[in-house]
Amino acid sequence: MGLNPISNSVFIFGKTIAEILHLTVKELLSEINRSHLISFFNRIIKEIRKRLEILTNIGVRNRVS
Repeated sequence: MGLNPISNSVFIFGKTIAEILHLTVKELLSEINRSHLISFFNRIIKEIRKRLEILTNIGVRNRVS
């Protein structure tokens, strides 16, 4: 028995956040340059927005079908 599409989307989102946080800690430990950190956090925010948009689109498609 598989997960329903909403549960699957929530699982994927949670896994994505965990991966991003892992990369965040890893890069923060290796980087000190402030301007680099600002661009790094901007990249993270952009990636989260992109993945949220994908998950939202999946949710909308699943509700319509």
